[in-house]
Amino acid sequence: VNPQMVKVGKGLFTSKCIACHDLDQKKVGPALRNVTKERKPEYIMNVMYNTAKMQKIDPVYKGLLVQFKNVPMPDPNFTETQCRAVLEYLRSVAK
Repeated sequence: VNPQMVKVGKGLFTSKCIACHDLDQKKVGPALRNVTKERKPEYIMNVMYNTAKMQKIDPVYKGLLVQFKNVPMPDPNFTETQCRAVLEYLRSVAK
């Protein structure tokens, strides 16, 4: 885990993700504390970087949409580097 990336990722998570995602409780979207233990890094990056495409083609994502009342995730408009930073933050908080 890269501490500099964690710091950047935490800031991005707080500014763009926290409205719909909490670390420990379901909100509009799933809790994300242990997402890095449940999903591969490539998958998590794809959800953040190719949000609209993943909502249309990925069966796991489609299942989550149904589970969360078909509220689509808005595109966070993250760069690949920003996605990586959020991933590092999520890796750092996993239990």
